[in-house]
Amino acid sequence: GKTEAGKRLAAKLDVEFMDTDNHLELYYEKLTGNFLKCREIYTKIGDNAFRRLENDLLSSWSQMSNKVISIGGGTANALEN
Repeated sequence: GKTEAGKRLAAKLDVEFMDTDNHLELYYEKLTGNFLKCREIYTKIGDNAFRRLENDLLSSWSQMSNKVISIGGGTANALEN
């Protein structure tokens, strides 16, 4: 899927690969002290809060360059992302 394609592309371009799902899980754990998978986070906090959390994470990456970033399915639906 998208993760494997992203990893291959990053390797070919010799840049870092970043997966929003993995980083979102770690970000949520940092905020709450509880580790949950993305699906569990989404179920626990709902769509709006999940998208805000996702947007906060992506905003923190806005000054990065030379990265391949794999985004979750709903990420591209938010104009601010």
